[in-house]
This record gives sequence, structure tokens and C-alpha cells, in this order.
Amino acid sequence: MQNLKLFFLAVIMLCFHSVKSQIVFVDAPYDMGVITAAGSDYLDIPVKNIGKEKAYIFRSDVDKRFQIHYSNKTIYPDSTVYIRVLFNPDKKGAFHEKFDVHFSNYDKPQTVHFSGFVDELPMAQNISCPSFSQQNANTTPEFDFTIKVIDADTRELLPHSKIKVIQNGLLNETLDTQKKGYVSKKVPLGYYYFIAENENYLPNEIGTYVNRKNNIVIIPLKKRENHKRRGRTYCSNCSRRNLGGRRRGNCLHYTQ
Repeated sequence: MQNLKLFFLAVIMLCFHSVKSQIVFVDAPYDMGVITAAGSDYLDIPVKNIGKEKAYIFRSDVDKRFQIHYSNKTIYPDSTVYIRVLFNPDKKGAFHEKFDVHFSNYDKPQTVHFSGFVDELPMAQNISCPSFSQQNANTTPEFDFTIKVIDADTRELLPHSKIKVIQNGLLNETLDTQKKGYVSKKVPLGYYYFIAENENYLPNEIGTYVNRKNNIVIIPLKKRENHKRRGRTYCSNCSRRNLGGRRRGNCLHYTQ
């Protein structure tokens, strides 16, 4: 009976301790996207204290591929601090990385997991991770993003182009470049697929990962021209014969 009482007391004390000070990595695990020759973008990891007592970050166990900064090492109840991570990979391909963070309220370190893909190794090996005094924490993962639609031959901007924005296999929205030939807006970090269309041009498609460094996409379009073969007119888009008007045999791309 006495042993049973001690067991329940230990359980209650353990639960009380976990409620007093509990740390969570918000929105974990994390995606660093595609790393190119320009280098990786840093990742701001939100660390929230959902307990009732303040906690402290002691250290993070990382190797030489990482650079770490902290917005604050003291985490008050119901508050959030950020761990800034810059990862410099040493090989191409997909990666799944992790590192341990030691907190004052845990006997064992807590592990952060993140992944991404290295398209090209960064050209500069001494890329510096900005401190929080140089660059505030990115509390919302949205970025200023610009899409330009141009003539593939002249490289001139194409006004009044339509751009379909596809994410996760679904049409997100359709943008219009209007008179400028480009459009800018804020978008969340992630992988997007863009389909650009313009009258008298063949459509073109580009897929890319959007982040602070990769924030401009240029989509070239080839001129759409009807061509003639054996005295008859054929569409260069699908090579079907155009008979003109509403006569049977017209392709869907032909306009008079």
C-alpha cells in the first residue's frame, strides 16, 4: 500500500513538473527547401514555453556545417524565442538532418528535425548567418515574390500575361501581369508550379521553390506562329490543319 502511494505521488510530481515548464518546437518538423549554388536560406525555429515557469536554452549540439543564433536564451511562460539555423551542406541530394538542444527544464536534450534538397553545393563556403540584431526574426513565412513573363527571343516583358499558380497539385490562383509584364506579391515559403500564357505565344511551365533568396522567377514564352505546308495552313502549336472559320477540322488553337 505504501509503495502504491509513493508511485502515485511520483506520477503527480512528474505531471506537475511537465506542466510547470514545457517547451515545444512550433510547426516542427521543418523544411529548408532547395539549396542552390547561391547558398541556403537561414531557418528561424520558433521555440515556445507553454508551461508556467521560465526556462533557459543552454546550448545546441551541432557540427561545423551549422551556424546558430538565438533571439534570446530565456523563455518566459507563454512566450516564444527563435533559434536561427544556417546549414552549409557538403554533398548534393536530399538530406534529413537533426540536432539536439539542451534546456534547463529537461534532463535530456530535445531534438530538432529538418530536411531539404541540395541542387548545387554553395559556391561560397564562408557564408555568414545574420544575427537577430542584424535581421529580425521571420515570424511569418511569407516573402516578396516577383514573376516576370518575357519574350524568349527579344527578352522583353510581355504585358497582360496570365500566370496560373499551382501548389500541392491544386490551382491556387491566377495572376495577371497587366501593363507591366510582371507581378509581385507576398507568398508563403514552399514549392510552386507556374504556368504562363499570353496571346500569340505558346504557354510555358516552371516549377521552383520560393524563399528569401529564390524570390524572382522569369518565364520565357515562344512566339506562336501559324505556318504553311503544301499550300495549306497548319497550327504550329499542334500541327493540325486549319481550315478557317467554323469549318470542320479546325484545331482549338486557331483564330482568324
